[in-house]
Amino acid sequence: MNIINEGVFQLSQSRWWVFGIIVLSISVLIGCGNEEASQRESSEPAKEEASDEELTFAKDAAGMLHEGPGKLAGDKYSEERLKEELEKFPDDLEAKEAYARLVKLLAEDYEPVLEKINAFDTNPFYVKQGPGDLEAPDAPQEKLRVVMLLDASGSMAGTVEDGRKMDVAKAAINRFAASLPPQAEVSLRVYGHEGSNQKKDKERSCRSTESVYPFSPYQEADFQKSLDQFQPTGWTPIARAMKAAQKDLEKGGKNTKNLIYVVSDGEETCGGDPVKVAKQMHESDVEAVVNIIGFDLQDQAQQELKKAAEAGGGEYHGADSEADLRQYLDEQNRKLRIAWMDWGIENREDIRHQYVNKHDELGKIAGTNGELYELINAEKKRMLKAHTLLAKMGKVTGDQRDELYSGIVDRGDELLEFQKDKFESLERLLKINRNAFINQIEDKVKQKGDEYQ
Repeated sequence: MNIINEGVFQLSQSRWWVFGIIVLSISVLIGCGNEEASQRESSEPAKEEASDEELTFAKDAAGMLHEGPGKLAGDKYSEERLKEELEKFPDDLEAKEAYARLVKLLAEDYEPVLEKINAFDTNPFYVKQGPGDLEAPDAPQEKLRVVMLLDASGSMAGTVEDGRKMDVAKAAINRFAASLPPQAEVSLRVYGHEGSNQKKDKERSCRSTESVYPFSPYQEADFQKSLDQFQPTGWTPIARAMKAAQKDLEKGGKNTKNLIYVVSDGEETCGGDPVKVAKQMHESDVEAVVNIIGFDLQDQAQQELKKAAEAGGGEYHGADSEADLRQYLDEQNRKLRIAWMDWGIENREDIRHQYVNKHDELGKIAGTNGELYELINAEKKRMLKAHTLLAKMGKVTGDQRDELYSGIVDRGDELLEFQKDKFESLERLLKINRNAFINQIEDKVKQKGDEYQ
């Protein structure tokens, strides 16, 4: 019995020892679990608590403009949704935390309008092409080619009150060529300068036409030398000379304005048809404008050459003296000069019109009541509404409420100051470029006016 009893006692002791170990283990596990849970609670903020990252916010306009878009920016905003989001804010918020939360919620998306501002062209102006202008930016470059066709038939040895007709014509042509725009190319072609005005030399003389100054800019010495190398000699092959001039002009290519001035003291005497040829030239690809100066002509010859000028899309002018010839060619210069002046007036007004349009465009983007301005004020209005609601909810009180109000107002002022500075800066550049273009136009008008004196 004692052994048994002793065995039973020992067994009982063993069971209690095992039981104690089990209980102790469970207690330890429970304790560890509670400690881990406590650690998690202390290390994880409440769902609505703001992290350090969320509490950061920009201090200047450059940063503020890139804080959005907030959760309720733009079309996502409604007062009902705003109230729902503000209800989630913790109570007794510090002003800075409340401000940071409002930025996350209500900051507008400024990126699209900033892209428009950055892309705004402050130098968009263009000018229309002027007469003989080779540098107009809004049109293909146009060449100006002028052919002077001078009669060197024997009758040009005759005299007018101012001297020999050939000498008077040469001097007038030289003055006119010298007054052409520097970019213009001029050609001097003579006809009837070979053989004589005798019947035996008629065939040779009627075949004679020569470009003594091929197309090139006017050079005084070379042009004068070309004028000096021939004298009045033979017959009058006007039509043949015009055909040859057309071939010369065809080498000029496209975008070329072609003018022809024929100086003659007589009608066609070689069987050609100046009217037919002039019409053909005007209607051909070269689209030449044929002007004819009848120098000391009789009535019958005048009628023929008038018809030729009309067919060639130009005009006929009769000159009986050096003064008449000078007056006509001076008039051509004056017309060209006036054309440049009209071009200048037109372009000055057009530049001003372009400026108004570009200024309006700038205003719609960056000006008062423009896109940027409206976004800033919409954001400020919504933030102030949120401030009022937070105060009613008791989530910001006392000094914190006043500090939050000041922060919202300061933010709006900072952004509006940026908008104002940006608009004025771009407006200033736009004005500078407008004035520069107008000054350049006026300088060019003056330059052209001086060239066509």
